[in-house]
Formats: sequence, structure tokens, C-alpha cells
Amino acid sequence: MPRASGLRRSLAESRETVSRLSETLAIQNSARHVIVQAVDPGRLMQDICQLLVGARHYEFAWIGIKREGDKVVFPTAQAGAASGYLDAVKVTWDDTPTGRGPVGTAIRENRAAVVDDTRTDPQFELWRSGAVARGVWSLVGLP
Repeated sequence: MPRASGLRRSLAESRETVSRLSETLAIQNSARHVIVQAVDPGRLMQDICQLLVGARHYEFAWIGIKREGDKVVFPTAQAGAASGYLDAVKVTWDDTPTGRGPVGTAIRENRAAVVDDTRTDPQFELWRSGAVARGVWSLVGLP
């Protein structure tokens, strides 16, 4: 019996993986459509945020541009339930406390930076209260 149970679990995991891959491909196709239709870069970024919130059921998505001089990440588009959050936080990509969060780390180190739990991650302390108040429990920063 243990082998049958393991097989069922493996099959369920395989179905879940296939489902996630199908969803990812659908999002990529939608993103391609948005990109092809875009005439305005600002509108493109806004549409991508909307796509992520709608298709992936993310609570919140935003795109920022790094500024070289002061190393601030300037939000250019956002969508989702966490409105006002970006007005209340400062995100940089330097090696100071405001640059050591997931976004600053992603830009500085050119890699994805994940926060599994905003309530406990020590690197997220500066942004915790605003995120938790808006129901943001986990996130990923991408370069």
C-alpha cells in the first residue's frame, strides 16, 4: 500500500506541475500580446502589472526603474490591492538598509530575491508594517 500512496502523490504533484506550466505559458502568451500592442512604455508597464494581478492572482504587482544618481527605485506602474504602499516606502538599490530588501537585492545582485514571510524576514523589517497592513505576506523582487 505505501507504494500506491506514493504513486498517487507523485501523480498529483505531476498534475500540479503541468497546471503551473500551462498557466505560465498562458501568461507568457498574454504578455506577448500586450507587448505587441504597446505604443507607450508607461502603458506597457501598467498592462504587465495588471496581467500579473489578474492572471496569477497576485495581490499586488509593481514595476520600478532604478535611478543611477541617488540609487532610488522609482515606481512607474502598479496594480492590485496594496494601493498607497509605494507612496509610504523608500526602496533603493545601494548597500544601505533601504537597499537590502528584495528589490534592492535583486537589482544589485542581478537575481531574484524572495521574501517567504514579510512578518518575520529580518531583511524586510523597514517595509514590514506597510506590507502587513495591506495583506502582503510574501513577495519576490526581480531585476
